[in-house]
Amino acid sequence: MALAERFKVNRVTIHQAFSELIQEGFLISKRGEGTFVTDNENLINSFSLEFTGVMNSLFFHQISKVTTKSVVITRVEPPKLVKSKLELNSEDKEVVQIKRIRLSRDKLFAYTINHLPLDIGTRIAEKELYEKPLLQILEQNLGIRLTETVQMIQATFADQEIAENLDMPSGLPILFVERIMYGNKHKLVDLFQSFYQ
Repeated sequence: MALAERFKVNRVTIHQAFSELIQEGFLISKRGEGTFVTDNENLINSFSLEFTGVMNSLFFHQISKVTTKSVVITRVEPPKLVKSKLELNSEDKEVVQIKRIRLSRDKLFAYTINHLPLDIGTRIAEKELYEKPLLQILEQNLGIRLTETVQMIQATFADQEIAENLDMPSGLPILFVERIMYGNKHKLVDLFQSFYQ
């Protein structure tokens, strides 16, 4: 695939990016014709997405093909950027941080980092994260209805931490996806950051 060669990433990463963009409506796939950018200006100008019903329709198809190799859950003082994105106030001294290494077809696929408020993150067990996706845990186990997300996708480079976890040389290009997830009453639920090789 030309894009995989151009950006020096594997085909799984390209397919993941295309699949998510199609699911969100930014790209339109027409059988026998190809894939096209949407002409919906409102959608192009907005990275907000309303969720309805169970989350399966958006993420589970792709996530179901991915397994978890390792999980590390810690309580950390949030970096300034995380604190800002989660709209935490001065009294919020800690958040729950979840770091996972994900596999696709038994090959290293993604390194993900989640930051969640304490009242949500402390209710998530490590064992659960080996058994099902975090979004499913939030919705089905904790009863949190996710109503909106703001997502950003960009190409970036692997720093030392990412490179070590994905077993790749530091400095190589990778795909970066960030989602800020909201629940009822616009309550911030999760800051998800994932690096795909």
